[in-house]
Amino acid sequence: MKITQRQKQLGAPARVPGQYYIASTERGLVLKTWPKKKSGPKTPAQFYKETEFGLAASWGANPDAGQLDSAIVAAEGTTMVPRDFLTANAYGTLWTLVFEDGTEWVRYRDVTINAQLVLDQVTDDTPSIMWRSPVGWVGIQPTTDGDVVVFQNGVVKFASVIPPPTPYDAGAGAPTVPYWANADMYLIPPSVGGVATTSIARAANQITFVPLIVPYNRTFTSIAFRIPAGGAVVGSSARLGIYLLDPVKGGPGVVALDAGAIATATVGLKAITINQALARGVYFLALWTSAAITVTGLFNNFSLASCGYALANASPAFNNFLIRTTAFGTPFTDQSANTQTTNTATTAIPIIGIR
Repeated sequence: MKITQRQKQLGAPARVPGQYYIASTERGLVLKTWPKKKSGPKTPAQFYKETEFGLAASWGANPDAGQLDSAIVAAEGTTMVPRDFLTANAYGTLWTLVFEDGTEWVRYRDVTINAQLVLDQVTDDTPSIMWRSPVGWVGIQPTTDGDVVVFQNGVVKFASVIPPPTPYDAGAGAPTVPYWANADMYLIPPSVGGVATTSIARAANQITFVPLIVPYNRTFTSIAFRIPAGGAVVGSSARLGIYLLDPVKGGPGVVALDAGAIATATVGLKAITINQALARGVYFLALWTSAAITVTGLFNNFSLASCGYALANASPAFNNFLIRTTAFGTPFTDQSANTQTTNTATTAIPIIGIR
């Protein structure tokens, strides 16, 4: 609504607080509605921003004579008014730094809408992290690989992982023997009262998977099995390996170790030297046979190395190990997508061990 000079002379009020007021514009005197009162800031960040802007605006509205003269000159020929230059100066964004190569220095005040650059003001070291302390955001500088984040006495920080205790500290020059210091002893599938051994025939082109529980962190140096009298086959060989437990299907998954092949043409201990570190957990030892040899097994109906119990059967069968028929070759392959069958033909367990 445009107010004429005549209307103003007739007593039109300059303003009515809360309703309207008369503003002088380039189009003349204009009647405007009274602006609604803004609500206060809802967050500390908004409060800080409004306070900061108020200070900058105050400095821009009350410059000294020299600043005002400079702002008037700077505004000439632009779409900006002198107060714009005064406010920018109060914010510290009026000037620009240019490097020798021509690139401009990025001022955080000019890019506060980019959260990435704002966070870089706290820390830009890779791979540091940030946490909210009582005094504000704090950057935690990276340390060494393997460290973990802990909360201690109200402070977040990196800390080294304390390795689990082991019964034997294999330091420099320590013998490469089991913790019980007997080179003839191998770690085999655990059992309850499994003191009797027996002979178990293995088929040609078949992989036998025996579950093994490793109770400590250790680097193992040998993997072995045994062929009893009458169990060898001329010209035959077998392959030994270790598989990680597949967490989805509960059977053998990724190959942890392919120890290679060994001749099985004679009886006795068949051992392959290895250098394999294993953490505590469940694994599968694998024996892949090229011919129908016989191996020494543990005769025990109550083995803890269980692959399941067929409760659905009228006469439930205990499944001690897994088998998969595949042409003998090299090397061992990932079994995550393959299917193994449970063995119910014998209550014994082929003895494969590591030390």
